[in-house]
Amino acid sequence: MSPLKSIIISPEKDYPDETHWVNCLLNEGLNYFHIRKPQFTEKMMLDYIEAIDKTHRSRLVLHSFHHLAEGLGIQQLHFSESDRKNKAYERYKNHFLLSTSVHSINAFNQLNDTWQYAFLSPVFASISKQGYGVQHTVFEELKQRTNTTVELIALGGISTENLCNLASEPIDGVALLGSVWQGDNPLKNYRLCKQTDLL
Repeated sequence: MSPLKSIIISPEKDYPDETHWVNCLLNEGLNYFHIRKPQFTEKMMLDYIEAIDKTHRSRLVLHSFHHLAEGLGIQQLHFSESDRKNKAYERYKNHFLLSTSVHSINAFNQLNDTWQYAFLSPVFASISKQGYGVQHTVFEELKQRTNTTVELIALGGISTENLCNLASEPIDGVALLGSVWQGDNPLKNYRLCKQTDLL
């Protein structure tokens, strides 16, 4: 089995020395780093990106301020479920690699080749969002996947403890958030996930 694609999403709230850790994670071989900062102004976003080594630009993915991408040499954009339904991605689809988010396998199976990959969540109960995925997860739905055009990225509550549960599931990668940014060493947390030999 080839390694799963590894993606890390930025913490919503500021983390101490955050861009230092982002550089460390990308140096460690991370496939993509998603910058999801809903509270950022445009200047804050520019400052954040400037603090990340320019050699990593091709592996950064913007969740907002999509118009900045071209000038910064960023090639990937992420659109939320509502942005997808509003077709906010239309003007970008011929020039960038696009990803999106879904919350059911039915929605995933209906995606077309506009999308390189999609986050399907919550696979497990969330670590970073209290209560999210406690009542319902999409773990059992994974086997109902029929769409092989779009890569399926599992998201939600993934940690070193449960990562192995995904070994035989029809997924192409995992997105990590809470398990990486908890504690004081995100690089160590990511390395622990890599030790499962799935990433």
